[in-house]
Amino acid sequence: MMKKKRETKILTIVLMTLLTLLCIAAAAAGMGYQKLNDSVQLIQPIAKEEIETMENEYIKEETKKKLKENWMIAIFGIDSRDASALASANSDVILLASINSKSGAIKLVSVYRDTCLKTSDFRYRKANEAYARGGPAAAVQMLNENLDLEIDDYLAVNWSAAASAINLLGGTDIELSKKELRYLNAYITETVKSTKIPSTQLKNPGKNHLDGVQTVAYCRLRNLDNDFERTKRQREILKQLFKKVQSSDWATINNLTQTVFPQTASSIDTSDIITLGRNIFSYHFSDMAGFPFSHKESIVDRASYVFPDTLEENVSKLHMFLHGDTYIPSENVKQISDAIELKSGKKKIEKKEEKETTGETIIGTVVAEETTGKEESVAEEFEHGEEEIEESLSSGPASDSQAQQKKEPIGPGYEISQSND
Repeated sequence: MMKKKRETKILTIVLMTLLTLLCIAAAAAGMGYQKLNDSVQLIQPIAKEEIETMENEYIKEETKKKLKENWMIAIFGIDSRDASALASANSDVILLASINSKSGAIKLVSVYRDTCLKTSDFRYRKANEAYARGGPAAAVQMLNENLDLEIDDYLAVNWSAAASAINLLGGTDIELSKKELRYLNAYITETVKSTKIPSTQLKNPGKNHLDGVQTVAYCRLRNLDNDFERTKRQREILKQLFKKVQSSDWATINNLTQTVFPQTASSIDTSDIITLGRNIFSYHFSDMAGFPFSHKESIVDRASYVFPDTLEENVSKLHMFLHGDTYIPSENVKQISDAIELKSGKKKIEKKEEKETTGETIIGTVVAEETTGKEESVAEEFEHGEEEIEESLSSGPASDSQAQQKKEPIGPGYEISQSND
């Protein structure tokens, strides 16, 4: 079974995203207009006007009206410490947040980054290449066209700010198993390297207080057990951080905005934030899902893809998840769905061609797009340290003797502590 690299950093981005949204809401609840507006100016307004005026010509007016009942935000997680990368970097995580301002219910949908979608005219590639090739406007346009949506706003966040933000909130409290502990320490080492924030490894299983780096590392654990257990870990972290932001004092909120906002790009403006802040204490996470709901994984042109099975059926399920209503996808989505089926090799369309020299009729197949096997997605250029961790843990956690031989420092002034069984 192929490795599921697409889910490597989803929870880190979810945490960063939710912290950002909650910081925005809390700031709106506690600041005067001028102070709030000054804080909002720290957010980069990349492609703001283009996205605010963007419409989906393929969906019916009744669908548009239904979509407007909730505030739909497209959220992109950027794997970079460079704030300038928010303009066109690879989006490691793509989320849809549907917020009901009346009930406070928030639904989150994670669009798997390796999902094969129509990323531009006549081009069917991984979903995460759209942001890399055309920034937030191209990425939002891709989501609208492939999923029959009309997204209101976008939010792009730099995941490296997560550790600092969690530190400002006072960290988290987690019950660790022996197995989690041994895997976690390997991730702490790598997370320190990537964030440049010092931390320490943990010594004992059981109840532990985690700092920002340790919490981020905990959320990145994979190949440890199964998706059910991983989801339980993720929900516990989300629950704790949600409560911490809601109960934070003014000084903490101010520090959070100064830390998070400069590493954020968005089309959200001050009036949106004021509306969000009015209901800060009513917000709650009602449901989370992954898209596509049903899918298959295969390698095409030397790249691993997640193929919706089918896009048409998954778009129907998406609208049911978001609004609870039966939905028939647009003709445009049906055409895209057919093209993706062709690319995956599941569906073939026979075409008769006349052979010029002999007049003989031959049977060929029509493919969704011409591929040479040499061209790879822009997104393929952005693989990072996760693979190194996977390789080091693929045969099981390293033994204590191996760790002692390596003696790798994990931060200024810190030494590796050996985990105890």
